[in-house]
Amino acid sequence: MSQWKIEESKVVLDASPFIVVRQERCILPNGLVIPDYNIVTEPDAVVALVITENKNIILVEQYKHGIGEICLELPGGLSEGDAPLAEIQREVLEETGYISNNWQHLASYINNPTRANNHTHAFIASNARKISEQNLDPTENIIVHTLSISDVFQAIQTGQIRAVHTIATVFQGLALLDD
Repeated sequence: MSQWKIEESKVVLDASPFIVVRQERCILPNGLVIPDYNIVTEPDAVVALVITENKNIILVEQYKHGIGEICLELPGGLSEGDAPLAEIQREVLEETGYISNNWQHLASYINNPTRANNHTHAFIASNARKISEQNLDPTENIIVHTLSISDVFQAIQTGQIRAVHTIATVFQGLALLDD
């Protein structure tokens, strides 16, 4: 197994800091040439499985314009270049009003290794408690839900929760708690 050789690379769309698209001329190990392979660069993201003191999971409901739907998912957001733990703690507090003194990094997921090079940094927080109201950005309209673990599993099974980063983080985080 070998990496592809990049013969040429040029930026074809620069909408920094949100998205940059590069078009590359690639030579595969077998000699095949792909003249126009597109790579998308987006900011990393952070997400957290936040479990309250009474063992409920915090979820946020909000409109996502990319798919034009209202989604139910774990709290999180795009990276602004800070340390991922500090970013997710800030996002959780702003979006939900909850804090926790018990944080653990779960994983850094690869979002789309075929076309993109960003990651989602997943965390788990336990014994979270509400200390304030939401402090949302002007573009955000978020409803906070606290659901039991069984209700979260049911929401995944019925398709009410469909975001891959949320599903992966729920399963990985809860598996960690079972150990």
